[in-house]
Amino acid sequence: MMVLRYGNQMIVIDAGLMFPDEELLGIDIMVPDISFLIENASQVKAFLLTHGHEDHIGGLPFVLPALMHVPVYGTRYTLGLVKSKLEEHGLLEQAKLVTVKARQVEQIGDFRVEFIHVTHSQDEAMALADLVVVMNHGRIEQTATAREVFNKPASSFVARFIGGHNVLPAAVARARGDGAFVAIRADRMSVQASASGEVGASSISGVTRSVEYLGSTVQVGIEVIGLEPMSAVVPEARFDAAPVRPGQPVVLSWRPEDVHVLGH
Repeated sequence: MMVLRYGNQMIVIDAGLMFPDEELLGIDIMVPDISFLIENASQVKAFLLTHGHEDHIGGLPFVLPALMHVPVYGTRYTLGLVKSKLEEHGLLEQAKLVTVKARQVEQIGDFRVEFIHVTHSQDEAMALADLVVVMNHGRIEQTATAREVFNKPASSFVARFIGGHNVLPAAVARARGDGAFVAIRADRMSVQASASGEVGASSISGVTRSVEYLGSTVQVGIEVIGLEPMSAVVPEARFDAAPVRPGQPVVLSWRPEDVHVLGH
């Protein structure tokens, strides 16, 4: 459990429990001390649940009875797990549960919170943020919204760190601007067999090294001499219409408007 306070308003992030170790004989579970929240109950505006593991939601049935006026935000999957716990304790009908989705933004009092999907060992896990801060060995590389960071990475480090981009020298991409490197989203690139495509100002030749089926899309890994590995993520239907195979020479192309010049 973590409490953020701004002025006379507070939001609570997660409400988990802990299991005792061998030194705590006779104790089944440990739940957060919420005496501070009870003393300032009128200031508590929301519980925000990041995901459904016990150390993040398990304490809610023991915390919520003293703060039943406070809404609980979480994804459908997380709240599904919460509902069974609240029903077991006779709290479900009184609880105020608010379902959220990835990229949803909620204004909770003075707090603006965006729910950002993250990879975790449980479905629909979320990070909570207003802005995303990307750091490189203690130095801030970029501060922006999640969408801006992905669409307009500030540097080659950010583009590589968040993934989903090809980073290549600006001269290779024939890009205008002062930056030495550019980023092009992998899902904005096209790939064709070299026999059916010509190398132009917005394309480069290479060799297919991998083809990975991702469901509605196919990711094609491409090796280009002198550059770091590149990739193109294309819709399944488009790939099926003009498939490529590992070892096959290909042409990787992009639109000039999809080239993002990176800072120094």
